[in-house]
Amino acid sequence: MQGRARWRAAVLLVVAALLEIGCSREPAPAPRVPVTVQLKWFHQAQFAGFYVAADRGYYAAEGLAVDLVPGGPQVDVLDRVAKGEAQFGVSAPEDILVARGRGSDVVALAALFRKNPSVFITLAGSGIETPRDFLGKTISFMGRDDRVRFLVIMKRLGLDPRKVREVPYEYDYQSFLRGDTAVTIGYTTGGVLRLRKQGHALRLIWPDDYGVHVYSDTLVAREALCAAKPDLVARFLRAALRGWREAVEDPAAAVEATLRRAKEPDRALQTAMMEASGPLLHTGEGPVGSMQPAVWNQTARMLVDQGLLPVGTDARRAYTLEFLRRVYAEAK
Repeated sequence: MQGRARWRAAVLLVVAALLEIGCSREPAPAPRVPVTVQLKWFHQAQFAGFYVAADRGYYAAEGLAVDLVPGGPQVDVLDRVAKGEAQFGVSAPEDILVARGRGSDVVALAALFRKNPSVFITLAGSGIETPRDFLGKTISFMGRDDRVRFLVIMKRLGLDPRKVREVPYEYDYQSFLRGDTAVTIGYTTGGVLRLRKQGHALRLIWPDDYGVHVYSDTLVAREALCAAKPDLVARFLRAALRGWREAVEDPAAAVEATLRRAKEPDRALQTAMMEASGPLLHTGEGPVGSMQPAVWNQTARMLVDQGLLPVGTDARRAYTLEFLRRVYAEAK
C-alpha cells in the first residue's frame, strides 16, 4: 500500500510540474510576414532610413521580415512591384506617372526626397551661372526626367532649347572635366560629392530655383496591395518613416547602418552623402515623407507638355495620402 501511495504521489507531482510548465510557457511568437523592398540603386546612404528601421527592430516590431534588395541600372523597380516580385519599391515620381498612364496600378505612398538632388553642374570658372548661359553650350543628361526639367525651365525663361547641344552623359565626367561638355547633370548626393572630393570647384544650378519642384525617391506599392492589405502597408510605412526620421535626426547612426551594407563602404563618402541628403529629406514643409498635391500636379503638367502623358491626366491617381495621414495621426 505504501508503494502504491508513493507511486500516486510521484505521478501527481509530475502532472503538477507539467501543468505549471504549460501555464507559465509563453505562446510562440507569430511568424513575421515577409516583405520585399526593391531599391532603385545599390546599397548606400541614399536608403539609410530603411537600414535604421531594420537595425533598430522597427520592422520586426510591426511583425514584418523586410528584405531590402539593391537595385542598379538594369533593374526596373516599377516592373518588379507591378509583377508582385516586390511589395514596395523606390522610384521617381515621373516614372510613376508614366507607368500609371500606361495602365499600371503602382501608387506612391510617400516622398522620401522631397527636394530633388538632381542639379545642373558647371565648373566655377566657366562663366555659366544661370540657364540663360546654357545657350550655345553643350549639356549632358542622365535620362528623360532631367531633360524634361531642362525643357520646362527653358520654356519658362523664353529660351530656345535647340540652341543647346546635347551630348551623352558620362558617369566619370571626363568630358565635362576636359571642357568638352559645359554643363552636366549630377546629384548633390553623388556626382557633386565625387567631383568636389577630386578638388574641383563647382557651381550648382537648382531647378527648384526656377520653379521646377519635383520629388525624387518615392516609395511605391501596388494599388491592389493597398486595397487588399491596408494594415500591412500601414505597418511597413510606419516602421520605415520612423527609420527615416531618426536617420535625419542622427546621421552618424544612419552612416553606421549604411556601412554594414554599402557596396562602397567608404565612411567619408557615405557621411558626405548623408549630410547632403538631410535637407532634401526634411525640408521643413511637413513631416518626413509627406507629399503635396500641387507638386504632383506640376509634375504631371510637365509630362503632358512634353507629350509623355495624355492631356487630361489626373495626377491624383498616381499617389495616395491615406497611409501618410494614418501613420502621422497615430503618432500624435
